[in-house]
Order: sequence, then C-alpha cells, then structure tokens
Amino acid sequence: MRLRNHRCPAGTDRLNHVKQCDEYPFGSTKEGARNAKGHFSLRAVATVPNRLHGDAVRNFYADYRVGPDNRFWVQVVP
Repeated sequence: MRLRNHRCPAGTDRLNHVKQCDEYPFGSTKEGARNAKGHFSLRAVATVPNRLHGDAVRNFYADYRVGPDNRFWVQVVP
C-alpha cells in the first residue's frame, strides 16, 4: 500500500539497517491508514521486524479466524 500525500522517512538508519514505512492502525483493517482519513501514524521501522510483525498479524487472523467484518482489540504494550 502506498500512502500518497504522506511522508515516511524510509531508507537506512545510522547502522545501515534497511527501513520501510509502517502504519498503525494495521493496513489490513478497516481502520487502517488507507481508510483512516488522516487519523493514523506512519513510522520508518527496520525491515526484518516489520515483516515478522506482518507475519504475526496474518497468523493471528488465521489462528483466531478473524474475518473482514470481525471486531478485535489491540492492546499496545510499551
């Protein structure tokens, strides 16, 4: 997904780790950045952990049979 008119400093960090743009709420949800009308957060994150997190979200959907219109909560733990 490409979010037009929004900037995310993807690229590399000072240790030369590749970064990519990630959004919250998850792009795979109805509340995701694509439909959020500006009410979302973008951040450049390391590519490998970002991909692993994407895999974890997909596994969560599959394991708990979360479908397109199913509700679920996300608890953010700092």
